Amino acid sequence: MQLIELLLIISMTGACGSALAPSHQDRRPQAKATNEITAQRQVIDGTADQETADTGSVSGVQTEKTLQKPIEFYSVGPYRVGSSGESLEDPGYAAAEIFYPTNTGRMNLPVVTISGGFSNFKEDVTFIARHLASYGIISVTFTPVDNLSLDPNMWAQGHRAALEKVLSETTRKGSPLFQKAIDRSRLANLGFSLGGAGAILAALSSPRSIKATVALCPFLPETPSPDVATLLLTGDADIVADSSYVAEAYSLADAKTPKAFVKVSGLGHTDVLQDGVFRPTLTYYLTAWLQLFLHDDPPLTKVFDRGGYAADAVPPSIIGKALLEFKTD
Repeated sequence: MQLIELLLIISMTGACGSALAPSHQDRRPQAKATNEITAQRQVIDGTADQETADTGSVSGVQTEKTLQKPIEFYSVGPYRVGSSGESLEDPGYAAAEIFYPTNTGRMNLPVVTISGGFSNFKEDVTFIARHLASYGIISVTFTPVDNLSLDPNMWAQGHRAALEKVLSETTRKGSPLFQKAIDRSRLANLGFSLGGAGAILAALSSPRSIKATVALCPFLPETPSPDVATLLLTGDADIVADSSYVAEAYSLADAKTPKAFVKVSGLGHTDVLQDGVFRPTLTYYLTAWLQLFLHDDPPLTKVFDRGGYAADAVPPSIIGKALLEFKTD
């Protein structure tokens, strides 16, 4: 049974603005996608109608009124997903691939860049990209120019270059993102190990305004940007990226910055990219964090707040017990 310790410091004033399918493209109907998004928002913001609230379900999803479980972000999201790796060459990385939701109409979409760590290739984080795209987030994976480098700036360079490439794809005829509506105020970086350290560095140095960062077992991370909502997730069995260094980066982050620290009992460094018992936990928290800051869902603080979903209300497939602390500085 997994044990998670989570600390969250978040300033809600202005802080919030707004398994996986093996096929090339999911085939979930658009009407169902719309209904599921509506159901999710009803559940988390308490707007389900009285009949639904009394029965405790919205389109098969448990309502907040019963407080039995939050949205199951470890499951595939409501959007169909497409992917493309064509014409994405750039000197800032070795290779890249874009994953995007296909049935969103003209909805303005956020973007996240995603990378693995030392010796990893973009294919190693495809499962994260496809998962986030199914929740309406354009996701671009990349392999850094030198994936055997020990310099996190190599990954930071890749994050910056991949982001610029995605944004430029909206003007390239032939791109699946051509004339796609991208919200440039909702941009994020996500990385594992050296890629996680690089994601933090990219947020610190990007010419763009980065709204959120997720660092999974980051290797010797710098102090996160005071302007970026940062989730730091680590494992107490990680002997490569020691959790004490991750905790230190968290503690040094600006107290007024939205930030979270999650430590998963039993999680080792290489477990992060493995299709094993920890995957639901990882996808659950990283998806909730990005939904919170990229999809204008402030009520999702309840995923992290003891005052929202109680520890025993978190899906048992995610954790056995949660130690949560919520405070605003």
